[in-house]
Amino acid sequence: MDKSPPPEADGKVPEEISGAGASHAHNRYAIWSRSEILHILNAIVEQNVLVSLSTEKSGDVFISSIIDIDTDNNRLVMDPAQNRAVNERFASGQQVMFEAMLDQVRVYFTAARVWHCIHKGEAGLCMHIPESIVRLQRRDYFRVHLPSSRPVMCAIPIREEPATGDWLAVIVEDLSLGGMAIVCNEGEVKADYGTKLQGCRFSLPDIGEIDADLEVRNITQITLKKGGKKIRLGCQFVSLDSSVQTKLQRYIIKLECERRAKMG
Repeated sequence: MDKSPPPEADGKVPEEISGAGASHAHNRYAIWSRSEILHILNAIVEQNVLVSLSTEKSGDVFISSIIDIDTDNNRLVMDPAQNRAVNERFASGQQVMFEAMLDQVRVYFTAARVWHCIHKGEAGLCMHIPESIVRLQRRDYFRVHLPSSRPVMCAIPIREEPATGDWLAVIVEDLSLGGMAIVCNEGEVKADYGTKLQGCRFSLPDIGEIDADLEVRNITQITLKKGGKKIRLGCQFVSLDSSVQTKLQRYIIKLECERRAKMG
């Protein structure tokens, strides 16, 4: 049974969502079809996609999942946080942001409020099924800048045969499910638009080592304050398998949670 569920519907796309990379311009990606919204939510459940729930007011963020889509009562039942105090703050009437990465595409909406509920004998957090969901196109992959305090290095084989053991270590500047930006000294990496960098390897904290092939999609020259120059290569992942995508998703959500916690 529900505990004081709010009677009104919510889940509308806000004009501007601070800190979530969304703006009024992204409303062109809003989906209002009830059947399509339910299709997206069911896909999140079927693929066991992790969900980030966050509040701007208190700065709380935690990783959750959809337990049930209750269309009869127009509600989503979410797995609660392990911290009881966090659940209380989420159920205190503040707006909550729901975010997930489905098939490498970012989807999100806001719920006007969340409330406590009991589902099949277990405690949960409920929110109304949204009236609309924003689904960004594939070219709009959600990117996170990697912290300089914990730099991630990418090892690129500098000969045609990686087995020779010759590697070049470059800094990973940002990361998404679609690719990464790497920064190197001028002339270190011989690459043009479309160049394939095969057999690259990088390690993510608490996630592990990842092997990937990269394709260069853009090249930018960076002039440093002290007069030196660097090269920034925007790269796209080539044929990344689903298990690696899951690892990247976990790391990206983890970084975003940490960032918002610091902001709060």
